[in-house]
Amino acid sequence: MEGAFSYNSELPGGRAPFWIKDHALAGIGLRPGDAVSVDSGEEPKGGELVLVELETDDGGSDRTVRRYFERGEDVLLKAENDAFPDIVLASSRVLLVGVVKTRVRFEAASDDRTRVVEEPLD
Repeated sequence: MEGAFSYNSELPGGRAPFWIKDHALAGIGLRPGDAVSVDSGEEPKGGELVLVELETDDGGSDRTVRRYFERGEDVLLKAENDAFPDIVLASSRVLLVGVVKTRVRFEAASDDRTRVVEEPLD
């Protein structure tokens, strides 16, 4: 599963950037290579977009961005693209990294620097 990857940096708003790696969120306009900001200090409400780290069957882990729902002892992670199946895992196999807050764009500024722009998700 490929969902998101991080760059060890901090955005001006204090949140961490993560880059989307798959088409699971194409329904809301997020595609591979798009960046989002993640607030690691916020608890998700049902249905919010979150970045999670999932324990894989081979003992490793993978990060992905999906809609988050608690279902008793399990976590349901839903894509915004019908081509991607729901992920249901025991909550013990899911580490919540944070809540996705904004779309992030990087623009060239007039002084040859890169300007970071955070925009609300539609």
